[in-house]
Amino acid sequence: MRIALTLLAACTAVPVPLLAQATPQELLGGMTANVARIGEPGEKDRWQANAGLWQIALAQPLPAKAELARMTVLLERVRANIAKVTAPAERDRWQANVELWTVATRVKLDFRAGDDIKLRGPFERMKLNVAAITEPGEQARWTANRDLWQVMVNRASATRVDPVIAPHNP
Repeated sequence: MRIALTLLAACTAVPVPLLAQATPQELLGGMTANVARIGEPGEKDRWQANAGLWQIALAQPLPAKAELARMTVLLERVRANIAKVTAPAERDRWQANVELWTVATRVKLDFRAGDDIKLRGPFERMKLNVAAITEPGEQARWTANRDLWQVMVNRASATRVDPVIAPHNP
């Protein structure tokens, strides 16, 4: 019993890492299972569209033209649905999420140098907002979403070229 309490105390004192040993597919699987339990139709629709975006984004490195068209439809579904969200914090989370998807779809998930900068603002806003969620189901969905975006931000950051180290071709 003492060991369990010590472990519990240690777990609550340490911040949760962004990617706690879960693969992106595992994060998406958990998110999808969680979404299936949502009762409110508007919220369920937003989350189903968001999960659909992730399914396409994670299916292959670069989506084909048909998948990009489907991503645009799903993103528009989320964007239209946000207008119905009345809670300011939730609306801000969704707006940050839409901003992230907008950047990702514009570059067709083929990140180039500088794209990470476009992702960082909305991503940081989302991270702060997600940390304040108190409802467990909502927290789980948004944490998975945040962690998936961390993967994308990391991918975009990997394309960054350091101007001090970059080769110079006069």
